Amino acid sequence: MPQGNGEKIYIIDDDRDIVFAVQTMLQLSGYQIETSLNGDILERLLVEPARSAPAIILVDMLLSGKNGCDLIIALRQCTHTRHIPVIMLSAYPYGKQRALNAGADAFLSKPFQMRELLACIKRLLSSQAREAT
Repeated sequence: MPQGNGEKIYIIDDDRDIVFAVQTMLQLSGYQIETSLNGDILERLLVEPARSAPAIILVDMLLSGKNGCDLIIALRQCTHTRHIPVIMLSAYPYGKQRALNAGADAFLSKPFQMRELLACIKRLLSSQAREAT
């Protein structure tokens, strides 16, 4: 079952149940996980370039007091984070184009299948590895 090689993934979602389910599945699949219920982990990443950056970021569109699209825009404007692939998660499929316009690399509508998320992560990591060579 493991397909990851210990790559770090950030999960930013204000729904604790979603965070727990996704975190558990990704850890079982061989990934290291850091979570945030409000996006503060991304704000720290923006101001601390020495911080160990994640391989991929999963972010919910609507967070408590924050907008996932605004976080993606901030990531894309920062030289040391603009290369990190971002998957937008949302219960609102109408937000797909907005997320992609903000700079998301992929969009998954909730509820999603874990195999769908794993395939998306694998695709983005493979694409990133090809670009690095």
